[in-house]
Amino acid sequence: MSVGSDGQSAPLAGWGSFVMAKLIAFHQITDKADAARDIVAMVSAMLADARMDARSTPTVTFATHVLVAAHEVEKAQRIIEEATRVLGQNPHVDLAAATVEHARGRSVRARELLDSVLDHQLDQSISKIEAHILRAVVRAASDREFGVYDDLEAALALAEPEHLVRPFFHRQWRSTTARLPQWAVRPP
Repeated sequence: MSVGSDGQSAPLAGWGSFVMAKLIAFHQITDKADAARDIVAMVSAMLADARMDARSTPTVTFATHVLVAAHEVEKAQRIIEEATRVLGQNPHVDLAAATVEHARGRSVRARELLDSVLDHQLDQSISKIEAHILRAVVRAASDREFGVYDDLEAALALAEPEHLVRPFFHRQWRSTTARLPQWAVRPP
C-alpha cells in the first residue's frame, strides 16, 4: 500500500493500478477500438478479482469517461452493468452511469443520477468534483436550468485545496463549459 499526500492509501500493484496505467495512456494509443476492448476486459477482470478493494471503485468512473470520450458508449454501459452486478448500488457507479446517460442525450436521467451521487458521502473528493462538473454540463446542455454556476463553484471549492485540475479537462466537458450560456455566469 502507498499513502499519498492526501492521506489516502492505494494499492501499488494489482488490477486497479494496471487498469489506471492503461486508462492514462489511452489517448496516446492509435487503435482506439482495440484499446477500448482491452479496457472493458481489464475492468471486468478487476471487478472479478476477489481482492478488489472499494478504493478501486473510482476506476470504473474513469474507465467510463475514457470510453465515452472515445465514442464507445456501449462498452462503457457494459462496464457499468458489470460494476453494478459486482458492487451493487454505488455512487461511483452512478456517476459513471450519469456520464453514459449524458452521452446518450438523456439529461433528465443523468441529472437524477447526479443528484443521488451528490446526496451521498463520497470517499474520494475527485468523484464529488466530477459530479458537480457533470451536473453543470448537463444543466448547461438543457438551456433552461439554472445552477450551472453553483455547481462549477462547488467543484472549484473542492478542487482548490488539493490543487486538482484534471477533472476540469475531460474532453467532453471542456467544450461544453467553454460555451456556457450567459445566464450561467453570476454577475459580479
